[in-house]
Amino acid sequence: MAALAAIRLSGGYFARQARDAALRASYLDHSWSQIGDALGISKQAAWERYGRSRRE
Repeated sequence: MAALAAIRLSGGYFARQARDAALRASYLDHSWSQIGDALGISKQAAWERYGRSRRE
């Protein structure tokens, strides 16, 4: 979750790292609400951006 917060502060320059960190947080049973909060986006936006990658 700390990585997600750091990525948020970077202004989005680390898209690949954001995806990897979001997926890892999800695998570690963090909710999409928590992931979205860490990234400064809604839980739905977090899932749409990163959750779909998990299912592919």
